[in-house]
Amino acid sequence: MAKLNEGISQIKKGSALETMYNRLLTGMEQASHETLPDFTGSDYVDGYVVNEEKINLGIYY
Repeated sequence: MAKLNEGISQIKKGSALETMYNRLLTGMEQASHETLPDFTGSDYVDGYVVNEEKINLGIYY
């Protein structure tokens, strides 16, 4: 598990650095709760053949 820098507690309250840190932390927390699509099912894989076009549509659109 990652260990946060112990100097974080010394960031000046209300500073731009604190704002940036809080945004980073919030983004990381939100990303950890994301549900990603499952591209391993038969809709996307036929034996050993992967339907990359269908996966790309699921990712990018």
